[in-house]
Amino acid sequence: MKIRIYTTGKCAYCPRVKAWMDQRGLSYDEIRVDTNNVAMLEMIEKTSQTSVPTTIVERAADEYVIYGFDEQQLSRAVGVLA
Repeated sequence: MKIRIYTTGKCAYCPRVKAWMDQRGLSYDEIRVDTNNVAMLEMIEKTSQTSVPTTIVERAADEYVIYGFDEQQLSRAVGVLA
């Protein structure tokens, strides 16, 4: 499973998504789009969105894109109980 979380330094919900992942022992790559224009363009190209946090979970043949902090969607994407 591969998890990427697109974040900014001023995002109120970004730390909540990261804490949720940390509490479950899940590893992820944090990609700061406020300091990396290439990453911002990559996120927009992939999701057509500019909102953060944007979490992309690749698991088996499935890909989940979650906007904001949504425990139910995150749980479904990573295959754990909320």
